[in-house]
Amino acid sequence: MVQKVQTVSNFLINAFIPGSQNHQAILNIIFVIALFAFLLAITNRFWLALIINNVVFIIFGIADNLKIVYRDESILPSDLSQLSSPTELVSFIGMTPVQLFLILLAIIFIIIFIYFAFRYFDSRIKFTKWYIRIILLIFSILIFISAGNLYTPGTVPYKIATKLSDNPVPWDVNEDQRNNGAVYSFMRFFDNKVMTTPKGYSRAAIEKLDEKYTKIADKINKTRKSYINKQTVIYVLSESFSDPTRVPGSHVTPDPMPNIRKIKNETTSGLMLSSGYGGGTANLEYQALTGMSLTNFLPTLTSPYVQLAASAKYLPNVSNYWSIKNAIHPYFPVIYDRSAVYKNMGFQKFYTLYSPKIKYTKRIGNSPYISDLSAYKNVLWVLKKHKKSQFIQMPTMQNHMSYNNWYKKYTFKISSTYNRSSWESGVVKTYVQGVSYTDNSTKWFIKKINKIKKPITIVWYGDHLPGIYDSEISNPNNMLSLHETELFSSIIS
Repeated sequence: MVQKVQTVSNFLINAFIPGSQNHQAILNIIFVIALFAFLLAITNRFWLALIINNVVFIIFGIADNLKIVYRDESILPSDLSQLSSPTELVSFIGMTPVQLFLILLAIIFIIIFIYFAFRYFDSRIKFTKWYIRIILLIFSILIFISAGNLYTPGTVPYKIATKLSDNPVPWDVNEDQRNNGAVYSFMRFFDNKVMTTPKGYSRAAIEKLDEKYTKIADKINKTRKSYINKQTVIYVLSESFSDPTRVPGSHVTPDPMPNIRKIKNETTSGLMLSSGYGGGTANLEYQALTGMSLTNFLPTLTSPYVQLAASAKYLPNVSNYWSIKNAIHPYFPVIYDRSAVYKNMGFQKFYTLYSPKIKYTKRIGNSPYISDLSAYKNVLWVLKKHKKSQFIQMPTMQNHMSYNNWYKKYTFKISSTYNRSSWESGVVKTYVQGVSYTDNSTKWFIKKINKIKKPITIVWYGDHLPGIYDSEISNPNNMLSLHETELFSSIIS
């Protein structure tokens, strides 16, 4: 008993000493207590506040675990924007109807538990006086407001967190959560300031740069014979596409992507270094359209689409050069706030599973996602709507996680020098088969585009590898290759 008391006391003392490894507990507990204080101030019922507080963090823990399992990424404040359409969100992370039913059943059970627990402890017993409740309310609100400055140097919350040996890793949300705790890490990302003001930045400085490069552009354009906006340009983001044979230690026979490999050999192509692994599609999409690297922003800007682009009045991007521009996504429009983002980018139409609806919606086998062949057919369908040059943006969905033995036929032999689990082997098998389907449909798409008698450029790239290579990514030497995806630009006249 004495030893236990000493252990607890040592923990409490060390937690407040800078350089302690126990600072995570204090930083997390502060926000847990703040929510409890808020609920207590509002309800004036101790047990009700305690039960609700615990339930909130239980649900948070479950949601965080589910997102890590299905998306290989910890839960973020930007994910709250997806709650407007929960059924689409559940489908997006690959959850089955049975899993959804079990989760809803658990939530109902928790609600019933709260009801009976509350009745047992007698809801008529008031906890404290009104002025103490006001103090608790002010305390909790100030704590939550402080989250908006946890990553801003010079602010009081930042200084306090630093003294408690906070170790932020905002460029890797999973690592940040492991280092600092789930609750505190989540709260830190409410500090979503876009970027710090560069030294020497001013309106006059920008106008001077604009004038300088406008003169250079005018000089170049005097001898230019063709302009990009005089042709049609199609951006294709191929979901989770990357050459499976480049995965360290992996061996796949026969070649799952001979057609795309042939296309790459015949045109401008290469490998793209993706900032994502297992997720982050919208971030790669944002960078491709705007030309703005995420490194231009503060690390706490984890989702430019949700935190920046959805509320922006004007978004400079490559599509600005066209008067006709449309977006296609063979899925739901609410994910990553794409409806708002594309509108702010100036797209006239955004074709999805909702209005305006895409025309082709076939899937392969038991896959919950629309096939790439159908996605490409929708591009051709939109192309025919306009005779003039246009810009088309399309992220696909066919190879989105999670892979659950979707296909009836598997035609590849796959082995690895790594000791993959049965789960890894199963999902890799499904993924490789999907890559093959994408390969064949991309060949078909290029062939169809070649028959159209007008200049068209296709910019095609994979956004990131799927988060299925657990054994391989555990080796730090594999990090680079597991962030490389395919890229090609095919110019068709």
